[in-house]
Amino acid sequence: IFVWSGTVMAGKFEKANTFTGSSVSSLTLGSIFSADYNFYNVYIRGGMTGVSDIAAERPKLKVLTAAGAEFSTGIYDFTSFELNGSSITDNNANADQDNSILNILATGGNTFSAHLKVFNPLSTTFYKYIWAACIGSGGYNKVGTMVKSQVAAGGLKIEIAGNTFDEIHAAVYGIKHT
Repeated sequence: IFVWSGTVMAGKFEKANTFTGSSVSSLTLGSIFSADYNFYNVYIRGGMTGVSDIAAERPKLKVLTAAGAEFSTGIYDFTSFELNGSSITDNNANADQDNSILNILATGGNTFSAHLKVFNPLSTTFYKYIWAACIGSGGYNKVGTMVKSQVAAGGLKIEIAGNTFDEIHAAVYGIKHT
């Protein structure tokens, strides 16, 4: 039985926000995590014309603070893994996100879509977990990351350094379990 609690219905995913951009090198999903929800589904899709392998452009997903700054070295520890075809890449470090968290695509093609599940993003003592399933026109990729940080996560940013997305869209859904 779902019970209306005034602002958020327990047990049902609700659309929290949408984001879109064109001819941009990044898309910031700012202030998406709040006390209203504790589990999130984030859907992202985008593409680039003029490239034959969007994965070679290395689009990355980064975790942001509530103020919108990227998590910096020294405030988080992480472990991540990437399943790409038959290989597994493990990382475990306290490092710059440019070299670490959630490189999201398999090789080939110029479009992608991703489904991220985010658990416990506001915790400052427990691990936040981000799981992603991504498919590009060149293949399928799965990535998982656990992040333990001294600050709560406020949002996410997807970026592609040195190039631009022709278009990129994101939708964020949240659910509150009480």
